[in-house]
Amino acid sequence: MSKAINNLTDNNILGPIESQYHKETYNDEQLNKIADYYSKKSNRNYTLKDFYPKSALKEELVDKLII
Repeated sequence: MSKAINNLTDNNILGPIESQYHKETYNDEQLNKIADYYSKKSNRNYTLKDFYPKSALKEELVDKLII
């Protein structure tokens, strides 16, 4: 998936995003690239909107957990 987001680098940019020890998060440009990647791999058309909730969430901080 890292190559789908940025094919010009060998660095794993997903590690810090997925880690509970870093504050990095996905940005809209990265989410658009992920949606495009999965659209090409499936028979669905994914968009940036698929990554966001349909209604607003409460403004509260939660711990980032890895399962």
